[in-house]
Amino acid sequence: VKGPVRKPIFVKPLLGMGVTVPSIRPLNFSQEEKGSFTWQRSVPGAMRHLPLPKNSVASGPPLTANPTETVLPRIRMSRLSSLDWNYRSSIPDSFLKEINSETGTIKFSGPELTALDLIQYEQHVGGLSRAATVIEELTEQTVWTGAAEKGLLSPSTIATVQRLGYILENVLMNQSQADDLYQELKIVSPKLNRFRLSTRKNDDGAVLDKRWNIIVNTEIEIDDL
Repeated sequence: VKGPVRKPIFVKPLLGMGVTVPSIRPLNFSQEEKGSFTWQRSVPGAMRHLPLPKNSVASGPPLTANPTETVLPRIRMSRLSSLDWNYRSSIPDSFLKEINSETGTIKFSGPELTALDLIQYEQHVGGLSRAATVIEELTEQTVWTGAAEKGLLSPSTIATVQRLGYILENVLMNQSQADDLYQELKIVSPKLNRFRLSTRKNDDGAVLDKRWNIIVNTEIEIDDL
């Protein structure tokens, strides 16, 4: 595409990823940029054409908008898929990572923030089972020691941390990370209120996990990746 864009266009720099680009400025793609894109090259350029707040971040490949306080209108990618843009007003730098790209430095969600977001906004990623499946992979990188000092609850909620802790301990069977997260949670919230594991189901037949004070009202199954 070259020259002024008269109408919003839809571009797909990656398989399974699409970005609607508003007609707010001319777009220019050089010859060398045609063809196959890496996400490091395509995402920063596309983000410059989106009317997002300055603190918005990309969550990494494939593009997954960082779930936050505000949800922008859903963009239909195709008949069977869509893209949700979300943003929050501020994100602690301790939960972000940086990479250099051809268009500059971009920040993206670190493994701890990604795990919290997957639980808090599980309805946007296919449910708790899908979220837990991804988190199982993230546990190879997540480090919860010192999370309270870094601002554990600034980008999330106490209920989200409780649900994540329950999943780490009872679904993923990762006792060491569950214990680390529990110690950090007790620093910021010595008393834990009671919350449902799933916010979309009732309590019929549910049992209580006393450690995390979570009402276990749904079954979580891990998928094979």
